[in-house]
Amino acid sequence: MRNLQQKVVTILIVVYLFTLFTQTYIIYSATGLAIAAQSQQQGTIGLTLLAPTIFLFEGHLNTDNQSIDLNWTNVSNALYYTVYYSENISAIATLNLGSIPSDVYNFSNITFLNYTDSTANQNQKRYYTASYTDNFGETLTSDVPVGKATYYYDIFNSTTYGLLASNRMALFLDSNYTAETFLQEIPGTLNPTLSKLDKSDGSGEYITTHVRGLADGNDFQMSASEGYLLTVNNFYNQTLVGDVTNPPYIIYYNIFNSTTYGLLASNWKGIYDTKKNYTAEVFLQEIPGGLNPTISELRKSDGSGEYLVTHVRGLADGNDFQMSISKHYIVTVNNNYNHTLCNSTSNCFG
Repeated sequence: MRNLQQKVVTILIVVYLFTLFTQTYIIYSATGLAIAAQSQQQGTIGLTLLAPTIFLFEGHLNTDNQSIDLNWTNVSNALYYTVYYSENISAIATLNLGSIPSDVYNFSNITFLNYTDSTANQNQKRYYTASYTDNFGETLTSDVPVGKATYYYDIFNSTTYGLLASNRMALFLDSNYTAETFLQEIPGTLNPTLSKLDKSDGSGEYITTHVRGLADGNDFQMSASEGYLLTVNNFYNQTLVGDVTNPPYIIYYNIFNSTTYGLLASNWKGIYDTKKNYTAEVFLQEIPGGLNPTISELRKSDGSGEYLVTHVRGLADGNDFQMSISKHYIVTVNNNYNHTLCNSTSNCFG
């Protein structure tokens, strides 16, 4: 997620370039060169560009791992600012100030350039956008909404297997994390580790693990919709804040043909938050049946330890489970495939 200064610099560069190449022009007409020449004799017409109102918005997590700091750029002549928020991403992503849904709330009459939401921990997820009001009315920011998501990491003490510490998680907000920066937000006393799935000809499907604070050479870049395996030695709630990722939302499934192990078909994937409500079967119905897709989720129990529950596309196997954001699932296919969940704001949220 870019900060406000980076966003402003980008916009100013675009405005400057637009001004540079359209500062003057000459009127030409479809009736011929005579009119064009006459226009030239009259001289060029100066074009004055008014820079657009720059009203950008961002959010950051506070050190208490709960409250959210929201910031925005100053708008000249603004009387006050309003922050809108909701658990419903669609309500914020498509917000119309003329018809505000009942599940959208606000912090209003703010005269500063920031606001701290100290109630953010009341919901597992919350989305924000902002407006300014001047003498001409209220205007919503054109910047992308900000989202916050809380990840609930759990452990299970099995009398048979001991501490079951694995949590399968996935990012869905636009956040720039490496394994190390991600783990630094989890207390070191929990001994957190983060793993990703890798594939190779000689090793097959294997896990690359980074340990918090350890120079183990395994610090990898994290990406939205990719799945990761996180371990902790006690319960912990981690809150992440980032921009809502712009559509399209596409999940890329990759297979690998190993000369040693054959077809390596597993993919660790998470879903984005959209208006869609996915169960395992609904999700797999979007993947061609010819790819023989399956999806699995992690579960824990005293007698079985950590185990996977797998649903096969179209099969009444009793394993059709509800899918959730922030979790990752193991999807298997027998060929490469690009799975489009939705491709536009209206398609994803409208």
